[in-house]
Amino acid sequence: MNKRISSIIYELNKKEKAITISDLAEKFQVSQRTIRNDLNAINEILWENHLRGLELKSGGQIIRDSDFSAIQSFIAEGDFYFYKLSREERKKISSALLINSSEYITLSMIADNLYVSRATIINDLDDIKAYIRNGNLEVLSHPNKGLRVEGKESDKRLFLMGLVGLKADAAENDDVVVKHITVQAGNKITIQKIVSEQEHIHKCFLTDDSFQKILLYLGIMVNRSLQGEYIEVRKKNNSSKYRLAQDILKYISQYCHISVTEDEVQFLSEMLSIARYMKHKPVSKEAVKMQLITRQFIENISEELIGGMPQNGSWASDLQAKPAKPEHFTARC
Repeated sequence: MNKRISSIIYELNKKEKAITISDLAEKFQVSQRTIRNDLNAINEILWENHLRGLELKSGGQIIRDSDFSAIQSFIAEGDFYFYKLSREERKKISSALLINSSEYITLSMIADNLYVSRATIINDLDDIKAYIRNGNLEVLSHPNKGLRVEGKESDKRLFLMGLVGLKADAAENDDVVVKHITVQAGNKITIQKIVSEQEHIHKCFLTDDSFQKILLYLGIMVNRSLQGEYIEVRKKNNSSKYRLAQDILKYISQYCHISVTEDEVQFLSEMLSIARYMKHKPVSKEAVKMQLITRQFIENISEELIGGMPQNGSWASDLQAKPAKPEHFTARC
């Protein structure tokens, strides 16, 4: 697969955008006939993997099926890097590489990760520095070592959170950028279970949005801790969520094999304090009354049915059994 076809697949994955053959011909500076040949090649990949092919409507508009994005799982790993990254994408990915690195990183190393020339990164460098500066961080240069980001560890983690974002729909997320950002170390499911368990123990339940933000932060925290990067000294405050933070990090340190400092607990408690929580309303008396009436009604009907039927069948004993007590659980809504 050539670079242009990979780039066309990337463009077609932007489902919110209507794309025509003439749009692609203009973008890649080739003839419409060449684009049609490229679309035929893409259709071959789709058909080979039992996916619906692309269709053309009047005006050359390209229609892709809802499962078109699945084509990326059938493309060779290296083909992903043939995508033509935009200047904005290069800026974000370069920033992530710099912040994630605990060592100096050279321009050549960044260029290699993005599959672009060193000259391209040099041209982007002022934009990258300005972008990182907006996060209260500074890019320092060393003539023999390369570049390094200086600033508070808390600002670095918050910067990475901002890069990843929290859009639920992967198609809406900045996939190309996210693929280059390592934010989750260890087992994400383990971290999720720990947070959920502590929610129940402490009887405070995060909203969906806050829950995802805390999971994202904890993934970044684990990754940074494994590199030996810890939160700076924090001012002590009497946060109501301190014990919750302490218990979450106690188990994460155990299962993700990291060291947790008092300042790490303090910072997480600060994040939990500004998070949003679901309000649990007590069950109303009317609701309880309605449940009792409904249960009594079912029991009475069962008794009447059983009274007029033979008792030697196994189904009779099943009917005589009282309805199971309803389970109570907390739903995340």
